[in-house]
Amino acid sequence: MKKLYKFLFSTQFMLALAFFANVAIYIVCAIFLDWWYYGIFAIFALLIALTISKNTIVTFSNRIAWAVVVIIMPFFGLALYYYTRGRNGTKKERKTWQEISNQSEEFLEVDSETETALKKNNVETYNQCRYITNFTGMPVNNNSSVRYFNEGDKYFDSILNSIKKAKKYVFVESYRYKQGKVWDELFAVLKQKAREGVEIKFLYDDEGNIGTFDDKRTFFKLENHLIIAKAFNKIKLRFNLSSSNRDHRRMVVIDGMDAYFSSMDFSDESANIVQPYGYFKDVGIKVSGKAVWNLTVLFLTNWKLTTKEEIDYASYKPEYEPIKSKEYILPFGANPITIEPVTKNVYINAINSAKESIIITTPYLILDNEINSIIKLASKKGIDVKIVVPNTPKVKWQHNLSKTYFADLIRAGVQICEYLPGYIHCNMLVVDNATTIISTANMDFRHMYKNYECSVLIYNSNVITDIRRDLETAVANSHVVTLRDLRKRKWYDKLHGIILRNLKPMM
Repeated sequence: MKKLYKFLFSTQFMLALAFFANVAIYIVCAIFLDWWYYGIFAIFALLIALTISKNTIVTFSNRIAWAVVVIIMPFFGLALYYYTRGRNGTKKERKTWQEISNQSEEFLEVDSETETALKKNNVETYNQCRYITNFTGMPVNNNSSVRYFNEGDKYFDSILNSIKKAKKYVFVESYRYKQGKVWDELFAVLKQKAREGVEIKFLYDDEGNIGTFDDKRTFFKLENHLIIAKAFNKIKLRFNLSSSNRDHRRMVVIDGMDAYFSSMDFSDESANIVQPYGYFKDVGIKVSGKAVWNLTVLFLTNWKLTTKEEIDYASYKPEYEPIKSKEYILPFGANPITIEPVTKNVYINAINSAKESIIITTPYLILDNEINSIIKLASKKGIDVKIVVPNTPKVKWQHNLSKTYFADLIRAGVQICEYLPGYIHCNMLVVDNATTIISTANMDFRHMYKNYECSVLIYNSNVITDIRRDLETAVANSHVVTLRDLRKRKWYDKLHGIILRNLKPMM
């Protein structure tokens, strides 16, 4: 009886029922009734959709796209919208998240002296950091340092060396891990440290790791080696409003003193051991000092959300030396529970603050109307705007959809640079050689609104010069796309992109 109950209330059954109900209405209206009856059904369904969208993460363009679907297929469109909309969690999930956030924020200290110094240095950056702190609780720090890695193999080598020096704990969180040399080396060093008595917490996204190992019980077996491994947001056959909210963060925290952050998966592809798409360009950073505590808290909040266990935050916080500098670092997170699109707004604030130049890198360019408009406006004001994207497609539909934005951006004066050596995977924004934002969030609706993401804002740091130089090399190794190039594209790729562009608000 319990299995039957689960089946009858499953997402698949409900959507199938709604689809066949819609077909039945078509048939009844076509044979027995006038079509105005169907119009009444459509308007009624549309009103319901608009009502339930009040507390959901839905932009204006999303509402228009969904309205068309609901009008064409009222029952099925309404059911599909209900099950897939960008909702900020159930009432219970929002309450749980608020409790976790309140507890974690008790251990996040805003340094008024640091904020005052930043305000004197640059008011726009101060306002940006205040916005982040107000909506995430994460404070800006100026007693930390950053090291930049422009290649995956160097980044992973540094992680392994730092883990070997761990004394108390190691936290590892990533959207995806893949079978191969990088995984073998990570697993070996984690096993060794666990045997030495170091606490190892290992968090992985359940959806992101489907099919990444031949042995489907790889993560379950970690417990045999004293590694505490947990799956974030387990995939369930039964209907779950939050099943599409994935943990897209990638970080490693060591003793609260050092942390590694990147958009790289733990995979041989990221380290260029294998190159299915040519050279894989991604970057990472090592944060040392008090700013690491922000990342530690981010990990622990997701850990508590997953395990529901009580956490003594204070036991994981080390003593930080009070070193002040003019280098400001602010790691912060974004989540789908709070409606505020923090990552998107941070990007908007940074682009609007530009005075001379902007460089953006992203694996695919699926912009909403607001970000698209401010990028074009920045270029029209005379700011040098460059966007570096992959030349080699990894996912064909994303590649075709991205290209539908190119023509308007080029006409506005933006340089679209396709990275010729292979695939560029990093999400970065560099403004005026003064501010850098490195993020796990891709520039699309899902990553700006629906996933658990992480970013690091860096201001007035010497490392920005290294980052800028690295991105300028990437630009030099790229082909600047022209309108003529776009006209030469195959007609079916263009059509595919146009269709996807119209469906984009629902993605």
